[in-house]
Amino acid sequence: MDSVKEVAPDIFMATQAIHSRQFKSSVNIFVLAGNDGLIFDSGFGNRQKKAGLVQTLAKISQIKKSRGESCVITRAMPSHGHWDHFSGLGHLQEDLGLRILATQKQVDKMGSKKAFKASFQPERPFFNHRPSPWAKILHKIRDGVGAEIFMGLARVCFVSGPIDIMDENEVLSINGEAWQMISAPGHCDDDIVLYNRERGILLGGDIVLRSITTWLGPPRSNLRVYLESLERIRELPNLNLILSAHGSPIENPVERIQGAIEHREKRTGDLFQLVLKSGEKGLAYGEIFKAVYPGANRFKRFLLGGWILVTLQYLWEEGAIITLPRGGEIKFCASA
Repeated sequence: MDSVKEVAPDIFMATQAIHSRQFKSSVNIFVLAGNDGLIFDSGFGNRQKKAGLVQTLAKISQIKKSRGESCVITRAMPSHGHWDHFSGLGHLQEDLGLRILATQKQVDKMGSKKAFKASFQPERPFFNHRPSPWAKILHKIRDGVGAEIFMGLARVCFVSGPIDIMDENEVLSINGEAWQMISAPGHCDDDIVLYNRERGILLGGDIVLRSITTWLGPPRSNLRVYLESLERIRELPNLNLILSAHGSPIENPVERIQGAIEHREKRTGDLFQLVLKSGEKGLAYGEIFKAVYPGANRFKRFLLGGWILVTLQYLWEEGAIITLPRGGEIKFCASA
């Protein structure tokens, strides 16, 4: 474990980081320490990080012991079904005997390699009209190979043991405190957050981050749903601290959430204006990407293009743009 810090009374933030030539990422794991504690998110699945998490739990236990307090962790759960949030759960279950809690939507993705690959397979973009049978086969092969490569690089691990299925809006008792589970999809289709109203603390997963923009992209992101989730979280009574899965704590949560909403609205408006200025000629997705990210390579296109696709989907559903087949590709045009 790279670092551990007590970010609120009896809530510890343990940060894992991977810095390799092929892959760079970091994630926060939150340990609610007490006599009936819980781990929220579980980090990466490689052997080193698994061992580091066990060492971190021992360190937290020592801190609590030095205060004359108990530290018994009994459960662990993910915020959503992305690999960096569930890959450590199987280890916590098998080696430490922790109960694993998850919603049915999350279980459907993290229970096996087959389930995860199925969720990894994107539906064809909404503007690909009726691809040929051969195109469907090629897409499936490409996506399957891509998933295998990704799972190897990221050391994705799964939960093979029993999982306790939770309702998306259940109230959990953790160390004698009430934590409300709240469904907050949009970044992923199975996002949940945990909220302690009395303390005003939200364990937010990836719903909003302090200094970077939450990633959105197909097949499991939805811009309209994401904005609705942000608005719902913003209205939580007594909200004063968000502990996010990436980056440092958010101490001005309402202001930060409003900033995230405005950022998405601006990007949506900018993208619409780009399509509008193209007139009846319209723009293909590749042309839109190049206009937004000139000079970006193919790998960056994979990472950066997600929000563009999600935003185009949103504009299309809202009736602001239409799609037209022209010259062997699909063009986006503003609605008349």
